[in-house]
Amino acid sequence: MLNVQFASDQSWDEIKQVVSEYNLEFLNPDFNPTEYSFNTMLRVRSKPAEEYYTQYDSPDSPVFGNSEQVVFALPIYNLPGNDFKSLNNELMITFSDQISNEEERRLVDSLKIADKLTRIENEWLGDRFLLQVDRSSSMNSLELSNHYRTLNFLVRVSPNFGYALQQY
Repeated sequence: MLNVQFASDQSWDEIKQVVSEYNLEFLNPDFNPTEYSFNTMLRVRSKPAEEYYTQYDSPDSPVFGNSEQVVFALPIYNLPGNDFKSLNNELMITFSDQISNEEERRLVDSLKIADKLTRIENEWLGDRFLLQVDRSSSMNSLELSNHYRTLNFLVRVSPNFGYALQQY
């Protein structure tokens, strides 16, 4: 299964067309992503799901996840107990208490430039930073999370998983 965010300028008919072109199907065919957040779950019919993922660091790669209609196409993980968690293109980080606010801003700016990230501002974040990963970045949010865990000025790093689901 794939967690997909479609570009907001796509119509429902355009989304259905690209899904059909790649021989994918909607997990819930009654859900119209244009009426919500343009995110939806797709089922892969034939090829391995990995062949549809957004290819980071290769934005011109001719895969479904890099098509102009798609912001990202990333995996949905099957967890114990038949729960599912979907990867999206966001990364959550928290700095060590030893880092000043000014140093945090400088480090975030450095990460944004180096890894082609965009900071998402939200009041509910508190001391955490939410960063959006562009598909021209060298890695997806999970890979960046694993890489950033080696940085001693960060105390928490994780992909911002989109949502957990129950299989129906």
